[in-house]
Amino acid sequence: MSARQKRERQVWMLVGSSVIVFTVLTMLFSSAPFGQRMLSILFAALSVGGPSMFFLWRRRHWKGERGQSAVLLGRIASGDLAFYAEDIRQTGMTPEIVAATRALVVNLERTVSRFSQLSSDVRAASEQLIGQARSLSRATSGQASAAEATSGSLREIDDSVQNMRQSMDALSSNAEETSTAATQMLASIQEASG
Repeated sequence: MSARQKRERQVWMLVGSSVIVFTVLTMLFSSAPFGQRMLSILFAALSVGGPSMFFLWRRRHWKGERGQSAVLLGRIASGDLAFYAEDIRQTGMTPEIVAATRALVVNLERTVSRFSQLSSDVRAASEQLIGQARSLSRATSGQASAAEATSGSLREIDDSVQNMRQSMDALSSNAEETSTAATQMLASIQEASG
């Protein structure tokens, strides 16, 4: 048995015991005729039982409306915004809550629309960045190839300079030997003529 059912049972027991106590007290201490006593007992039972029964009935009816409200709010929370004003009115909510619920739904629709637009914008920007990154990658690989070719050319120039230096050294050596040989030959010619 739930707590709500226990409270409901306690209310009925309180109403019943109040009517019984009032009946006993009216029968014992009243000097009115029996018909008037019965009428006062009936009036007391209706006075206590009527509002209690109305309260319990209204409470159950209100809980049903709250259940519909909970279902509607559950739909909103799950992202289902496709319902109409009539669905909101059928929940039995107060006009203020109905207006607030409608405003909530409108704001949620607007927010979802904005997020959708932002998502599209982010996707477009991402695609643009990816394209630029690919272009940059191609340009970088082209520059790397050019740098590699330049490095190869510089190595060839260095090798040519080294070969030229070796040739110059060899030429210088040959010139010295030729100069020495010419000097010796000149000295030999002077000795022979002299």
